[in-house]
Amino acid sequence: MPLHPGKSQEVISENIREMRHAGHPEDVSVAAALSEARRTKRAEGGPTERQLSPLGLYSHAAEVAQGLPQAKGTTPQMLAMMTARGVKPEEMKWAGQPAQPNVTREGMAAHFQQAMPQLQETVLGDPPENAFDLSQDMHDAYGRGDHALAERLRSQLRNPPKFEQYTLPGGSNYREVLMHLPYNAKEQRREFDKRAVGMTSGSPEYNALIKQFRQKAPFKSSHWDVPNVIAHLRLNDRKDHKGRSHLHIEELQSDWGQKGRKEGFQTTDKPKGWSVVPNENHPGLWDVIDPSGKRADTASSEHFGWEIARRNGNVSKNPVPSAPYVTSTQGWTDLGLKRALIEAARGNYSHLSWTPGEEQAKRYDLSKHISDLSYNPEGGHLQARTITGGRGISESGVHPEKLPDYIGKEAAKKLLETKKGQHFSGLLGDGWHTLTGQDLRVGGEGMKFYYDKIVPTQLMKIAKKLDPQAKLGTSQIGNDWIINKSGHTSLPYEILEPRTRLPRERFATEDEARQRIEQIGPTHVPSLEITPRMRSAILQGLPAYEHGGYAHKADGGNVTQLSDVRHTRQIPHFGPPHHPPHATKLHTGPVHSGVAGRTDHIPTHVPSGSFVIPADVVSGIGEGNSLAGFRHLKRMFAELRRRYGGLPYSGQTAPYGQNGPPYGGHASGGSTNSVPVVLAGGEHVLSPEDVRAAGGGDMEAGHRALDAFVVQYRKKLIDTLKKLPPPRND
Repeated sequence: MPLHPGKSQEVISENIREMRHAGHPEDVSVAAALSEARRTKRAEGGPTERQLSPLGLYSHAAEVAQGLPQAKGTTPQMLAMMTARGVKPEEMKWAGQPAQPNVTREGMAAHFQQAMPQLQETVLGDPPENAFDLSQDMHDAYGRGDHALAERLRSQLRNPPKFEQYTLPGGSNYREVLMHLPYNAKEQRREFDKRAVGMTSGSPEYNALIKQFRQKAPFKSSHWDVPNVIAHLRLNDRKDHKGRSHLHIEELQSDWGQKGRKEGFQTTDKPKGWSVVPNENHPGLWDVIDPSGKRADTASSEHFGWEIARRNGNVSKNPVPSAPYVTSTQGWTDLGLKRALIEAARGNYSHLSWTPGEEQAKRYDLSKHISDLSYNPEGGHLQARTITGGRGISESGVHPEKLPDYIGKEAAKKLLETKKGQHFSGLLGDGWHTLTGQDLRVGGEGMKFYYDKIVPTQLMKIAKKLDPQAKLGTSQIGNDWIINKSGHTSLPYEILEPRTRLPRERFATEDEARQRIEQIGPTHVPSLEITPRMRSAILQGLPAYEHGGYAHKADGGNVTQLSDVRHTRQIPHFGPPHHPPHATKLHTGPVHSGVAGRTDHIPTHVPSGSFVIPADVVSGIGEGNSLAGFRHLKRMFAELRRRYGGLPYSGQTAPYGQNGPPYGGHASGGSTNSVPVVLAGGEHVLSPEDVRAAGGGDMEAGHRALDAFVVQYRKKLIDTLKKLPPPRND
């Protein structure tokens, strides 16, 4: 049964109506209650229209808040309910919490919507926004005969990319996408001037204010002129050997994230031994006291006093500022992959592909670009000669610790390990570290691990939530090298990259060049097919932060985490799967207990996205018999799963912890996320596929429908109990 956006509620209701006449009379009451719950949700207006950022992202926290079963509560209480429903800690951290002690679900939703990172985008390779004005100015300059100005305007008109040479052969429409946070230098200056009114230059107050604003300075990458670039993508368009269109990722990286990983990020923790106290002589100023009791600095506020203390007390003396996404490789990788998926869906591409790790390592192998490299620590002189004999690098003032920024970490280490000697030219004396020829080859193991392990793993985590049938494949992309006669005396033939026409290798004869092209052959790249179901889901928006692992307990309370049970070893709620010795399976289905009655004491793990039906509802479905309730639920969800994806029913009547695949394996349709919980005898764990089926293929809709179903069914149970005759006294 095909699903269409916005139709899942009607489809489910129709499905339930069919089930009521499908030969399972004992399930009529359950189907009717779920159908009524769906109708109730529609009568209340259903979910609000999704609010997307210009990049196509939405706040998962805002949507979860909007769908909370409780209309109002204390701020900690509402946040706890949101955490139990899978809101990722990263989104909680950067959004903060509402200032008021009590908040409505609408107020909480508005808070998270407004707190979304205000990501902006600059695309190099596309015409700039003021392209029309630049074009007019360029033509005017040509008309006046000012060719120098006209050429400068022409270069601005194209908004040229910077690293087009680092691509696989072939392709078209190359562009560099920079995702960055806003920064307005003029506004910062106006704010500084306003705050500095009445201060004397050089006074403690003035110096403290300068330090405060310096801490607000944007992050600047050595690769981009745009400040505060969270992550960047280098993209182009390609066709595979079958003629299918590919959006191809040449590179996904975060200079900000890499620098912070190497040097350390600013932290909100207070460094041990440091203190910030009011200045005795200057009211409004604060002294920063180091662990020895000496005053290390003065700040304009207590807050910025602690910022100074963190900077000085940190192991890294110049910690990189923190920002959303950049503090973890997974964070900025997910952001970049979502941006690529959104463009692939909007642009109607057939596949999303990327350059594999081996090709990435070759691309940045210095021996492919330069023939000689020399570095003199005295004065920091770094010089290189290209393979074509030209000047490759000529820099001064490069400190040894900054050398990796120019030539990479592995090459820098290898260069500094050489004995000092002459410059590669033989003309500049001794004191130089030098690498030549094959010594310039580097391993690129980090590239291979990132593009062959991290990227596909993170991409599949996202893709599986959009289409459970998503899978990775391999695409064959041609190279179309060009043979050119260069005029070089000893190596007159060269092969050129087809798009840029830059020389890659030189040969003595044309036959050698042709044999080399045949040897290279086509490039095989990993790829993901953008299925119709995936495309439809992407166009409805992707979460700004990936969902965390969660299990939803229907009665509105949090599922008890193992870390809350004192006699149980602490296990984190979020993050990669943990492998405790007592839980080797993910549990779905009935929860049996050897202890009579409802006992919240059974520690186990369930797949992320599960829904726990309370024991009283299970018993009520079975007319007072939990085993009968389990059987009715099994029949009902077997039918729902058959209609939505043809998946078999996952729950089985077996002891807890014995259902499903091995712990950490592909549980419930490919998800590897697990959640540690403490269950109760008589409860029933619906797998993520059961939940998705209840929502007509939509996980979020399934949780909302099941929440409402439990409320409605409990209401029916209470009404039924009220109608029963009172006990007799005889």
